[in-house]
Amino acid sequence: MKIKKSKLIINMESCKQASELANSVAFNAIIIVGIIISATGFVVEIWVMLKITNRILLHQNTRILIITHQLWLILHCAARVFTYTYILVGYQKKHTDPCGYMMFPWECLMIRGPIILTSSLNVASVPAIVSERAIATFLSSKYENFGKTIAVVLIMAQTVIGIGCVLFLYGNFSLLKYGMMVYCARASNKASAKVIVVLSFQAAISFISALVLPLLFSINKRLHRNKIHVNLSHRYQIMENINSLQTLSPMVAFHALLLAVYMSAHCLYYTFNSTFPKFSLTTAIYLECVQLTPLYALTLPIAIVWTEKYVRKTVQENRRKVIELTGSEVADHYFIYELLRNENRFTVNFENIICVFFFRQFSKDLWERMLENVQFL
Repeated sequence: MKIKKSKLIINMESCKQASELANSVAFNAIIIVGIIISATGFVVEIWVMLKITNRILLHQNTRILIITHQLWLILHCAARVFTYTYILVGYQKKHTDPCGYMMFPWECLMIRGPIILTSSLNVASVPAIVSERAIATFLSSKYENFGKTIAVVLIMAQTVIGIGCVLFLYGNFSLLKYGMMVYCARASNKASAKVIVVLSFQAAISFISALVLPLLFSINKRLHRNKIHVNLSHRYQIMENINSLQTLSPMVAFHALLLAVYMSAHCLYYTFNSTFPKFSLTTAIYLECVQLTPLYALTLPIAIVWTEKYVRKTVQENRRKVIELTGSEVADHYFIYELLRNENRFTVNFENIICVFFFRQFSKDLWERMLENVQFL
């Protein structure tokens, strides 16, 4: 039996399913847990972003992109808190008519649109971080000349990718085309193909990023081992690449792992959605249980705090080693490698000769005082 309500067709069987969903203790419990996790992740991410990420000893472009990654997580958690609260409040209202628990298409767009958008932006932000390190690797000799331009361009790129994914999903969405909905996160059979395409694309760029990171680390280690650098700035950039890639590895690997579980679970559902189109309470519980982005937002600060401690310890150890050297020993330690082989003949960089002479004029005490104003060595 079908009835019309506000020019939208409603199936009575769907009304019963909506009533069953609203009165399910298990589903309501999952919604409450989702609110708690998302709200906690929201608060923790803000605190870590302001207190730790903003001060972490990494390149400014890397810091900006990590903060952007956290910002998308913060907005995602806020969107989930709003969505879950909206659903929970709606379910607490008692309706004699079971169709009263169903939602209009505009409601679904309002509560699910921000979640999908922020999720897409968050996924796109990880390849942006890896891309920044790739640029720093292959353009290491002149990377500092670009300033913050690279970070701005990569933020714009990830924004375009995130918005593009949402437009691809909702490009032909009509508020009057679809009837009243039982559960907003469930896609129609026609939309399932689009969802699979978007999920596959996001999985591809994320896993490629996870594979590229160790490759970049290997390249920078080889550059450092072969003494390719031609001046102090270039040498510093290579060392910065090595340190930052080491510290970014846990975050990227953990993100790829959670994303693999999330993508697999959703692709599994949307693949068989057309085979088993009938909606059930189990389907709603399954889809809510595999929403792992709030859990990632809650656990990411652990990786960032560990990263901050690791970087600080590494820098302090490097300072300690250099402080133990005299001025002339420091000069010899570095500039002995500035004799570059060019066509089987050694050529000496004139700039380095001047620097060697300059460093040898300083005593150990003066060298230690200079180190107090240096962040990285």
